[in-house]
Amino acid sequence: MKQPSSARLVRAVGLVSFLTLGIALLGYVREGAFAARLGTSAEMDAYVAAFFMPNVLYLVVITGALSPVFIPIFMEYAQRDKEEAWRVFSSVLNLVALTLVVVTGIGIATARWWMPTIFSGFSPQTLGLSLRLTYIIFPTIVFLGLSGLVGALLNSLNHFLWPAASPAAYSLLVIPVLLLARTERAIYIVAAATALGLALQLFIQVPAVRRLGACYRLGFDFRHPAVLKLAKLGVPLLFYLLVAYASVVVERNLASRLWSGAVSIVNYATKLFVLPTNLLAAPLSIVFYPTFAREATRVNCGELREEIVKASRLIIFIVLPAAVWMMIHARPVTQLLYERGQFHRGDSLATAAFLTLYCLGSLPTALATILLRGFYSVQDTLTPLGIETASFVFYFVAAPPLTRLYGLQGLALARALSFLLVTVALVIVLEKRMGLFARAGWLVSHFGKVLAASLASGLVTWLEFGFFEASFDRQHLLGRALIVGLLAVSGGIVYLALSYSMRVEEARSVIDRFLTSLGKVREAETHPVKGYATGEKLP
Repeated sequence: MKQPSSARLVRAVGLVSFLTLGIALLGYVREGAFAARLGTSAEMDAYVAAFFMPNVLYLVVITGALSPVFIPIFMEYAQRDKEEAWRVFSSVLNLVALTLVVVTGIGIATARWWMPTIFSGFSPQTLGLSLRLTYIIFPTIVFLGLSGLVGALLNSLNHFLWPAASPAAYSLLVIPVLLLARTERAIYIVAAATALGLALQLFIQVPAVRRLGACYRLGFDFRHPAVLKLAKLGVPLLFYLLVAYASVVVERNLASRLWSGAVSIVNYATKLFVLPTNLLAAPLSIVFYPTFAREATRVNCGELREEIVKASRLIIFIVLPAAVWMMIHARPVTQLLYERGQFHRGDSLATAAFLTLYCLGSLPTALATILLRGFYSVQDTLTPLGIETASFVFYFVAAPPLTRLYGLQGLALARALSFLLVTVALVIVLEKRMGLFARAGWLVSHFGKVLAASLASGLVTWLEFGFFEASFDRQHLLGRALIVGLLAVSGGIVYLALSYSMRVEEARSVIDRFLTSLGKVREAETHPVKGYATGEKLP
């Protein structure tokens, strides 16, 4: 299999980042439509609850446990025998389909027991609605799971377009329903649109797989060495993710006990919290992971350490300023995206307060996406399991008392601290194994410079917002968008200028490339191509 060049990697990161940005913006339009139509109502709580378990299963089984293990295994076979690689893909696809069908049947049959356990604070009416919506949404986990596996296949072959673009189907179907459906039972139509949008993500990617010459075979070769290896590596990772998402279950359970609408507030804030990770860190991890897996197969792991360092530097450079900015401007961002219709100012303040503390975990979460793939590339899934188990024990002990004392803010703080605990432990283990940071000699200096530039940029935009605050509260969507956009652009300029002046390598690279491109444009204007300047015809 041909190794992608650095230029191709840069283009791939750019493509995935661009698509992720577009889909993220579309997703926030969708969340804004939810907020305007349902606000923080019991109906919204019920929809969040119905969507919760299928989403968790998808993130745990497919995105978390299967895809990271499948990619290096498939690449290993593809480098030796493409025909055998397609046989591996078929066996895994059939196994996943069968498993998800069984899981769906069990999930629907037992929903009346697990739903009241997870959301124990719901009223009987909200629980009843949650169950009915679950019966509509849950079956799509089969299509969504297969979509994730197909996307992993495409990514392993350095095809990133359709896996990155397919999630748009969910938003494109749900937004019109939220805006146009006016019946009292509109929430059921929203659930049906959700189910259809999730299922379509599979069928959008199928033509791309067929163009690559995929050979699908119907059969269940459970004894194939690749399947056995997948199970050996995937089971510990599956347990790791089950432990990780057990924290999410505890979080939703504690929120459901506070007041009607608290689950919705956590959901809205979480959508904003994951923005730096999904928009900035996820594209990097998607593109870098095949490189990690490739380097791990070489003698002494090739340049795996250098690649992890490179990705980690980028994560700190781009996510830390975004997290600081989000913490400072949580209220205006929340008001811009959500505050309309049934989502009122009090909802904005509660969501922003939760988000501010939650964002303490933004950089640890983003770094973990890279560091975990360092473990997966060397086929170590047991170490992350042990680390996540310790983090869950901490969260399980700390979250209830903090929630009793400080409400949603205590819940957010406990979660952020658990994110930090996981990342620190991953760093310590990798440091002992490969001298990841000590030999690189960059961590303290790089982090300190980026943090100083981020705080200074945040202070400038905080003072800047002070001039617009009174006007911002009177503005509608467009006016608020312009002000928030101005804060983002000015903050980015100040951050780049300060980090450049402190000789942060990534900032210098960004600005130097910009100046080089600008110089080429000016040169082209000064010395136009012959024919266009003189009116002569080009040969």
